[in-house]
Amino acid sequence: MLLVFGNLTSMVHDFGLPKIQIPENVQAILSFSKAWYGTREEVRQVAAQVLNHPVMQQFIVATRAVDLQNANGTSLLLSSASGGVVASVRLLLAAGAYVNLRDENGWTALIWAACKNHSDVVKVLLEAGADPNIENWNYGHAALVWAAYNGNPTIVQDLLNAGAEVDHRNKEGNTAFLVAVRQNHLDIARILFNHGAYISAQNNEGANALIQAAKRNNLDMLRFTIQSGGSLNAKTTKYGDTALMWATSRGYLEVMRELLASGAEVDLANLDGYTALSMSIIQNQPEAARILLAFGADINQRAKDGDSVLMEAVNLGRQDMVEVLLEHCPDMSVENINRK
Repeated sequence: MLLVFGNLTSMVHDFGLPKIQIPENVQAILSFSKAWYGTREEVRQVAAQVLNHPVMQQFIVATRAVDLQNANGTSLLLSSASGGVVASVRLLLAAGAYVNLRDENGWTALIWAACKNHSDVVKVLLEAGADPNIENWNYGHAALVWAAYNGNPTIVQDLLNAGAEVDHRNKEGNTAFLVAVRQNHLDIARILFNHGAYISAQNNEGANALIQAAKRNNLDMLRFTIQSGGSLNAKTTKYGDTALMWATSRGYLEVMRELLASGAEVDLANLDGYTALSMSIIQNQPEAARILLAFGADINQRAKDGDSVLMEAVNLGRQDMVEVLLEHCPDMSVENINRK
């Protein structure tokens, strides 16, 4: 924003319009802003003083400077939207600013306003015809993803009402719904689901909402996703881990119980051949192992090398795990591929 003001300072002098006399107070603000850096709120205040001054408004209209962009593609509208200066946004739009102008990374004023959580600016931009489905080039984020990330229901609802694509994916494959789940914004997840968000969407790593909720121990979000029909046994693409495996490895016992009671398969294996019970041993989670065994986990299951879970517990020196497994009568005659 300050770079744009610096450009305007030069333009004010260069144009030399006879009908526009720059008062000393505006002149001082422009000169000050050209070389000054401060907090976001201080920047916003300077922007408001400059852009809301009648002389500056006359200058912007007379010179058609509304869409002037600096080296980074920043314009007055983009800067005002990012800074939350709603009065300036209104002024610039009224003066003919292009509402969908993009900076060098493809960010529009609407994306900036949603990212910075300025609901009043978002509303003004949408009323002016801002496209809610434009995505930036560096992340592939549309405005809805940022609104979901910030957990702002007003912005989310306004964007959806304006036609935002509910299942738009960014470069990581995340939808706004997946972002809301990851950030534990249950109210946003509900709004998006009620507008048709795909409950079983998976990102580029194969993580769906259940996996995201399980990894973060978000029990309420997990329950909502299960009740809404989320896929219980989906696997990540890199390792083939399920939500139950994540919850087990981290010792999230209530999440485990919820998944298992809802029908998650207890003996699924990942791409390395490990099951949730194997992971409970590797991560030394004896209480997790008790839960899995209570839900019918195979006490004699084997890894790819033929080792049973009891062998794994012995090899790792997990005494508590060995005791838990012995309580469930494992087959002591099992041999691995080396006949041990």
